[in-house]
Order: sequence, then structure tokens, then C-alpha cells
Amino acid sequence: MKTRLAIFLWLLNALLLAGSLFFVYLIRRDAETAIGVRTEQYLAARAGADLVNWQQALTANQSELAKVRSAFVSRESLIQFIEELETVARESGVDLTLDEPVIESNSLTLSMKAVGSFAKVYRWLERLENLPYRLTFERINLSAGLNAGADWSGDISLVLGSFLADHVQN
Repeated sequence: MKTRLAIFLWLLNALLLAGSLFFVYLIRRDAETAIGVRTEQYLAARAGADLVNWQQALTANQSELAKVRSAFVSRESLIQFIEELETVARESGVDLTLDEPVIESNSLTLSMKAVGSFAKVYRWLERLENLPYRLTFERINLSAGLNAGADWSGDISLVLGSFLADHVQN
């Protein structure tokens, strides 16, 4: 009888231990779920607050945003960019002939020919370099005329790296 009672008590303890461990598992699983939900709620609220802060910052800094946007050329502003190149050439005293632009995904390649005195062509190149766009000169070939005092000609190819094929407006 004692052994039966001892076995019964031992089995009862084992069953109580197993039940307790099962309840601990359920409580832990529910706690992890609750923590996960709370974390997601916090992150969603934080993202909303960050969005409001970014919108306020963009609204407050419209002039700086306009400056950044002006450094990029889109398909819509391409003609304006080419007119700017022609204006710089005219002001520098250079005759400019442009070939058809080659539009790639995030860049625009322009081939052009400039004719004028060496000083004028050099000044024009210097002014191009100081435009507010990301320009890379792929090729610059300058050649002098055969006669003394003859004009120089330049065969130039440049890549506009700040070109947006698909302009995104916020």
C-alpha cells in the first residue's frame, strides 16, 4: 500500500509538474505575442511621427528643396538645359552645334562642336564645368585652325549624370 501511495504521489507530482510546464509555455507564448504586437504598434506610431516630422521639414525647407531639384534635369526640362548650354556658349562668344542627345536610364550624353578663339572655347568649357549639374566630360578634342589667328574647334562629349529619365515630383 505504501508503494502504491508513493507511486501515486510521484505520478501526481509528475502530472502537476507537466501541467505547470505546459501553462508556463502557454503564458510565455502569449507574452511573446503581446510583446510583438506592442512592438509593432510602437514602430507604426513612430513611423507616423517620423512621417509628420519629415513633412514639416520639407514644408519648412521649400527653398532648399527647390535648389536640389534645380540640379536635376528631367525629360520635361531637357530643352531648358540645352538652351542654357547655348546661352553659355553665346555669352562666351562660341558657336555651338549640338548633336542629338542620347538618353540612357540615369544619364544623358551630349556630343557637340564648339568653334571660337582658344580663350573663348576655354572660357566656355570652364563655365560648363561650373554649371550646377553633375557633368562628366567623356571627350574633349581641341584643334587649332591652320592659319594664324584662325578659330579653334572643339569636339566635346559630356555626360549629364544628374538626369532623371522618369522624373518623380513630390
